[in-house]
Amino acid sequence: MRPALPLAFLLLLAPLAAAQPAQAPLEAVRFESEDGWTLHADYAPAKDAAAPVVILLHQYRAQRGSWRKLVLGLQAAGLHALAIDQRAHGESTRKGSEQVQVAQVPRGEFAQLVRQGPRDVAAGLAFLRKRGLAAKRVLLCGASYGCSVSLLSSGLPEVAGLALLSPGKAYFGVDVAGAAAKFKKPVLIAVAKGDGCFRDLPALEQAAKPAVLVLEGRQHGTRLLGGAQQVVRWTGKRVEVDSAQPLDLTPTLVRWAQAVLKGGAK
Repeated sequence: MRPALPLAFLLLLAPLAAAQPAQAPLEAVRFESEDGWTLHADYAPAKDAAAPVVILLHQYRAQRGSWRKLVLGLQAAGLHALAIDQRAHGESTRKGSEQVQVAQVPRGEFAQLVRQGPRDVAAGLAFLRKRGLAAKRVLLCGASYGCSVSLLSSGLPEVAGLALLSPGKAYFGVDVAGAAAKFKKPVLIAVAKGDGCFRDLPALEQAAKPAVLVLEGRQHGTRLLGGAQQVVRWTGKRVEVDSAQPLDLTPTLVRWAQAVLKGGAK
């Protein structure tokens, strides 16, 4: 049997353990868009107010909680993270006195909400600045149609890079190839080989010149974060990926965000 540690020694250790700074808890926050939507989000603050920011945009009929594992990983890496319930999703169903839920929006009309998505990003940035953050370097991380919103928002001067999970060239008929071609900063695309959006990868590669991570399987959007998967192809320089080993995408995204935002990559 292992001998017990002396009580006096444990008492000496206690103040040291208490002195270790804990991560700030995840905050449920809300803010208004310029066109009247009340938007809800999870905010994971970094210890340094001047630290860069990652804004996360979920997929269709999902909500901000789908990013939780990645949000906590980004916070632990010293980055601010803001996961937004985009308009008509999750708790963000109020526009003025009107209630709008995504299930009530015909798919043929959803393109309007996609095009309005950059207003949610702008509202998130305004919220962060009201909290005293500099938010001078921002990475947008999108899943599925959230990738389209990220690309449409990429003209904002603060945006230093994009991480796109399962992007498509024209979700809901909104073509984003032009926005991808205009963006000259770092882009990472992660996609499963068996996902339908994989067919759009050549066009997006040509437009955005991204780093590309192709994984086995058919997972879509934030489901790519579910665990270790085999790498089919990796094209990128900012982080090392061992293609011979199954990969957990979450820590890879955290390291890539750090390399882009803290390394000042262009």
